[in-house]
Amino acid sequence: MSEASTDRLLAARRASANAKLERAKAALDALRRDGTPITFAAVARTAGVSTWLTYNHRELRKAIVEARDQAGEASPVDGSPQVSPAGLRAELEMARAEIRELRAEKAKLLQALGRRLGAELEGETPASLAEQLRLSRARCTELAAEVDRKTTEARQAIDERDNLKAELAAGREVLRRMMIERNADGKKPTAPHQSK
Repeated sequence: MSEASTDRLLAARRASANAKLERAKAALDALRRDGTPITFAAVARTAGVSTWLTYNHRELRKAIVEARDQAGEASPVDGSPQVSPAGLRAELEMARAEIRELRAEKAKLLQALGRRLGAELEGETPASLAEQLRLSRARCTELAAEVDRKTTEARQAIDERDNLKAELAAGREVLRRMMIERNADGKKPTAPHQSK
């Protein structure tokens, strides 16, 4: 693969990343206009991008936090965003879709590399072939690392979903006990965090 081909591939990847960032910014603006609650997951879903981008792009993260604060959205005490099970499922599905896209892109790049190397072998010097091979291996390593990151993100989303399910079950159990207490006493129960 020639240096020009590598440059074109890198430029296409940068353009794709910039397009995703612009979609996320446009989604944030749309959520503001519509009065929709602003969360990292909502911006990602609206833009069709991964939540990894919304959390890890400093400028975008800052804009989301500021928009949420301006809208008066309450943040949890620990500063982490509130995520619903449906939101986690959507994030997980987006992460899985992105992983599939990255794997498909990697396969296409490897096929293109094989074709190009086969076509270019005749006129190349061993030094230029070695450099092309080094560049190709570096790109494959980058793609493999990105797939690994997405896989980890998907696993984390599953774990977080499971934790939320457990918290929901515990909350239901507390509510059930309060209802039993109310029925037994004939009184209205008070929530544990309320004072009399």
